[in-house]
Amino acid sequence: MIQVQVEFIELPHKALTKLLFLAAPKTSDGTALRGTLQEMVEKDEAAIIETQVLVCKNGQKASSESNHEFSYPTEFEPPALAGSYAGDSPDATPRTSIAPGEAALPTAFETRNLGSFLEVGPTLLENGKFIELRVVPELRLAYRQ
Repeated sequence: MIQVQVEFIELPHKALTKLLFLAAPKTSDGTALRGTLQEMVEKDEAAIIETQVLVCKNGQKASSESNHEFSYPTEFEPPALAGSYAGDSPDATPRTSIAPGEAALPTAFETRNLGSFLEVGPTLLENGKFIELRVVPELRLAYRQ
């Protein structure tokens, strides 16, 4: 069995560049790099957004999803403006502006899946020391502040 873990970690681009420079191919083990990232998370200099783990057999494809549907408006009906009347009588004063609190009315919606998606395809090479790994990670988030 082969286990693959993917983490989405958010950090400033400047910090990422520094980490990648420090982790230049001195070793193939990423333990020190992950330790540095964990320290940054504990100091609130980075944030772990998502973690996914897949376990699969050699040569088999596996996938995982953790998502939810998000609906959002795509078409709107504008609020009434000039030419409409404030009141039931045709003799009422024409409206020329939108009153505070009035907004466009959504008339059509689209739905998107937000969350994380992961697909892996591991192949253990003949020597048993290396894995050829196809990884397709995807993270779809709503706007974050």
